Amino acid sequence: QTFLLGYAEIASGGAIASIPLHPAIRYLTFLSWTQGIFVWGVLALYAIKSKKGEVGKALQIFVILALVASIIYYFGGAWFSAQGLGYGAEYAINSPIFKALTFITNILSDFGAQKVTLIINVVGLGIVLLWWTGIVEKIKSLGNPSEFETTYESKLENLVAKYKIRRDQQMVIVLDKSASMNKDTQLFSDRWIDLIFSKLADMSLILDDDAHVHVYTTKGNKIEKINTLLNPANVDNYIDNFVGRDTAKDVAYAPVINEIYNSYSAELTKEHNPVLVVVVTDGFGKENEKLAEALKKLASIPVFVEFLVLYGDKEPKSVQELQQIKDKLYPNIKNFDFAAIPSYAFTNLGLLENQLLEKYSNYLEYAYNKGILDQK
Repeated sequence: QTFLLGYAEIASGGAIASIPLHPAIRYLTFLSWTQGIFVWGVLALYAIKSKKGEVGKALQIFVILALVASIIYYFGGAWFSAQGLGYGAEYAINSPIFKALTFITNILSDFGAQKVTLIINVVGLGIVLLWWTGIVEKIKSLGNPSEFETTYESKLENLVAKYKIRRDQQMVIVLDKSASMNKDTQLFSDRWIDLIFSKLADMSLILDDDAHVHVYTTKGNKIEKINTLLNPANVDNYIDNFVGRDTAKDVAYAPVINEIYNSYSAELTKEHNPVLVVVVTDGFGKENEKLAEALKKLASIPVFVEFLVLYGDKEPKSVQELQQIKDKLYPNIKNFDFAAIPSYAFTNLGLLENQLLEKYSNYLEYAYNKGILDQK
């Protein structure tokens, strides 16, 4: 209706406000435009929060209720105006709703507000669409990409081509938030985790099927699935805004692997996009037998788990324990692997990607051959 009325405004040479219309049609015109202002206002609020990664359940419920209210407003107003003007129904004419609509339309007509509301609708629609889709930012980035972004993305694209990695994965990142991540390696307190996470996030957003990545945290047996998905708009400050830097207890890997199995087992088939889970840890996990059992449960669905073990000067003992689990599962089960990354290599952009993509590429080939996953 906004676009049709916009065309009428143009076609009439700006004189749509003076065109004689049946009162019922004019009521619908005002209902449409005022509803449009309300809708774009609500969507603009949602777009702003979405860009900042601040969309919670309360905002989602508010937006849904507001849009429902706008629908009730329009069709309710249309019903009463049709009953009152079209059929002369006394109950409609005497109703507070009809009287309120009459009052609003008279005020708007007196001030020629049709043109104002039309402009607000069209401009509001355009702003929301451009903001929400990020078209403006994409155009700007095309015109002036940084040297680092160009080099990194080009290098990553070459690695994806080299290892024949699909572009339709569902990416999942698991962050170990146990006490050792601060006490022993200072990964969170000294922000080393930010360096690794930023590279992993960039890679995940390129490989993920819709560039929206689930992030889990684990400490002890407590698992948290972050409500806000990692996306290009919130990647820069994701840890500070959504993950936090508090750490506690020992880490247990099996509970989070079981949680991921419970989340995906019902929907994953060999025709489904595969899932790549990356666990970022300092390797002080326990209960390795339970971890092995959890990995076995994943063996029949297309989920690959890669542990990135970050350490300082000395490789942790758990690296050998992870190797023992790998030896125990291989060659019958190949849905799990790990890479040990020393602190001096945290700034080596190629090491993490090469380690991860090579192992994942081997898994994809294994999954195709075993019929776990259809090749596309």
